[in-house]
Amino acid sequence: MNSSFMKPLVVLAVPGLYLFYKYNQYRRQQQERQRRKVTEKELLALNQKIDKLLQKLEEHEPDMAGSKDEECVICINAKAQMQTYPCGHKVVCRKCFVKTIQMAVSQRCLPLRCVICRTRILKLKQSTIM
Repeated sequence: MNSSFMKPLVVLAVPGLYLFYKYNQYRRQQQERQRRKVTEKELLALNQKIDKLLQKLEEHEPDMAGSKDEECVICINAKAQMQTYPCGHKVVCRKCFVKTIQMAVSQRCLPLRCVICRTRILKLKQSTIM
């Protein structure tokens, strides 16, 4: 092809590509803003549910630890009932664990991690009350 023919095409294509790039950038920003709005609403709803759960937990007397090994490492009062996996630590009571979740959600420090070894919590088990 003749180079004199290609020159106008290149001159037209470069601004077109730039406009296409800017349009896609704008669309991505809009989608991100929309995603954040939804996420903020979900986090607000989750915080409200956590507040209700904490109110219910406040109504009940915590199970007292029978020994130093059974006590919650956070409040040092109630019996540790929540066991985290894969690490297997059982060092936190229900109320303190819910407060930990609330703090992690409000500070956007997710996923949750074990308070002892900082391993990512993949599974949670509540021990039976005896």
